[in-house]
Amino acid sequence: MEAAEDLEANVAKAQAELRQEEAKVASDVEQARIRIDADKREREEKRATRKELSVGVALPTMRTYERIRKASGRAVAAVDGEDCGACHVRVRPKFLQDLRRNDKGILTCESCGLILFIPAPPEDPEAAEDPDSEQSSAPQDE
Repeated sequence: MEAAEDLEANVAKAQAELRQEEAKVASDVEQARIRIDADKREREEKRATRKELSVGVALPTMRTYERIRKASGRAVAAVDGEDCGACHVRVRPKFLQDLRRNDKGILTCESCGLILFIPAPPEDPEAAEDPDSEQSSAPQDE
């Protein structure tokens, strides 16, 4: 009799724990659904933005971009110093010169095949100030 009572108590305890776990799982599932919906909305917004931006790009350029993106997962890499930002292989000086001139169209890394670009230098707020202002603010001896 006592064994049966102990087993019933264990069953009741296990059922209570099961209900708690089910509630926790239901909460986790609801949070996951909310996150999935938010991610879907964000993806659609980004697709719409991408579509708007791609209208201004020439068709051959877009085809090249899509081909490279589908093959390697990404299509564009910045030149970091004299190296490709993706594969870190040194870019030939003539290639860098052509890339800086930007007169040969799309140029791709000879090693990894990604489209390369030279990023614009960061704007230095101190450099934007008037260079003569330092001289005028310093005391002058006459």
